[in-house]
Amino acid sequence: MFSGHSPEKLLILKTCTVAPLFLIEIFVIHRSTQLPSAYDPSTATIVLQLTIFLIVQFICFLTILIVIHDFVSSKFTVYFMVLATIAQIITAYNPWISWCYANAESAFSVMKYSLMLQVFYHPIEITDNLVFSYLSFSLLFFSASLFLYYQLVSSFLKMISRQIILKFRTGNNFPKFFTPIFQNRLFSTDPADSLVDKMVSSTFSHVARCQPDSFSTQEKMSKVLAPRTIDHSYRKFVIPLSTDTNKQKEYLSAAGSVRLGKILEDLDHMAVHVAYVHNSDGGSLDEPMTLPRTIVTASVKRIDLNKVDIHPSRDIIIDGQVTYAGTSSMQVCLRLFQNDESENLNHLLKAEFIMVSRDPLDGTKSVRVHGLTARTPDEAETMHKAKEHFRRLGSPGQPTMEEFRVIHDMYNELVGRSMVHDVAVLSESEMWMHKTNLSVTEICFPEYQNMYGKIFGGFLMRKALELAHTNAKLYCKGRVAIRSMDQIEFKKPVEIGHVLHFDSFVTYTDGKYIQVKVAASISDQHKLPELAKLNHPTLGEEARVNTNVFNFTMESMDNPDVLRVVPKHYVHTTSYLEGRRLLNNTLKRIVN
Repeated sequence: MFSGHSPEKLLILKTCTVAPLFLIEIFVIHRSTQLPSAYDPSTATIVLQLTIFLIVQFICFLTILIVIHDFVSSKFTVYFMVLATIAQIITAYNPWISWCYANAESAFSVMKYSLMLQVFYHPIEITDNLVFSYLSFSLLFFSASLFLYYQLVSSFLKMISRQIILKFRTGNNFPKFFTPIFQNRLFSTDPADSLVDKMVSSTFSHVARCQPDSFSTQEKMSKVLAPRTIDHSYRKFVIPLSTDTNKQKEYLSAAGSVRLGKILEDLDHMAVHVAYVHNSDGGSLDEPMTLPRTIVTASVKRIDLNKVDIHPSRDIIIDGQVTYAGTSSMQVCLRLFQNDESENLNHLLKAEFIMVSRDPLDGTKSVRVHGLTARTPDEAETMHKAKEHFRRLGSPGQPTMEEFRVIHDMYNELVGRSMVHDVAVLSESEMWMHKTNLSVTEICFPEYQNMYGKIFGGFLMRKALELAHTNAKLYCKGRVAIRSMDQIEFKKPVEIGHVLHFDSFVTYTDGKYIQVKVAASISDQHKLPELAKLNHPTLGEEARVNTNVFNFTMESMDNPDVLRVVPKHYVHTTSYLEGRRLLNNTLKRIVN
């Protein structure tokens, strides 16, 4: 293959053959060490993967040794390198390849290619002009291989020790709830020692001590806010259902389980508390704020519930911390746990809240927050994903061609059932979307206000969830269970005394799953007198202002095939496509 060339030309030819493979290998190494996958299989799976990998690498080394001794042609080595590189590119994009496994692959790959370099350059007559380049090239990659091999050993030992510790802490449920590596590092599973009521009261006291006039505008702009680590804001609290009978009654649902609406209120309190801890001096709410600020909930990215019943007489542990910080916004990740009959810790829920920092004197102005610094690749991955989510906020995306075809095919099917042109006909297993509307109206009383004098966001989420649950229950005519909440938006604050409207629709169904959208609006107090003077016949729909949007995924427990919902108007078509996206994403997460 390389015969008939001068040594100089032979070196150039072989270098051009090897160089692209080395560039690809550098990319693989960079990807596996800088941005590892957030998903990590259990210990047994990792050991099995590493065992298989070591066997494959052993075969590779045997092949290289054979080539070195000229038992096989160099052409075979080239083919082998190309196939190995393709395999490495595939595994680099596999989300189930663990960080340790990727490091092991990179370390052995560099050593493998170093030996292959010797195979390529072995037949070349090394002249004085070539000896320095050859030795430098080999030394560089042998040094890289030793460094990555050290990374392999250290990361593997850390991973095994962490897995063993968590195994003892969480019992037999460990593989089910602690697969993601970054969750193992970010969160503690020690028993909580503070009650949730203490968390709420400490937040109120911290905000009450705020002095908005203590900083000038120039000081607010110029003060240096040191970045915090992710575990700086970590907090955990307990809802004492096992000892507090009043709490049991407060959280007990009509079905004998725990009211999820009350849990949502606690999650909102917790998200605000954690955000204030992140921006306080010394990491404690006993200390003052680093800058005067008001922190409010902007949206809820997602709340996922595991298929585990929440027992009404066992303590619930809630923990969380800030996992991303922008200029004036933060993402707070929260989790819920509860012990089962065997005292094993069950993971009940995971939530991601988006919080924003505002000026107490002018709510339209933002106030800077402390940034975050990552200490491990897992924390870097968590922050990177949150940053990507922030970048996509506010851009829901236009319908795709595939979604246009879904709507087109649906209406072709409906119109095709009729003998009259352009008249849609539903079957017995279908229902128009606008027929699924269910509404409720509330008067906002002071008992629902937060520390800023506005209506508490947790109350809004609880009322929306209860309405969505009722709508889904009536729609499928049976019991339903909440599985996920997505894209909860807080567009405008709700004031005391406002007339608050909740309107719910079933936007999409798939088998036993139901997607419900709830829109909240208020009646503008300034427009109502004008309508009254005109003696307008409506109930003030023209004076409504949208404040919140909620999306819920429900699962029918009794009906495996609920009615298919069909949009009749364009505005409902957009809701249908949005509900389809949300439900499909939820089903993917449930399957995974």
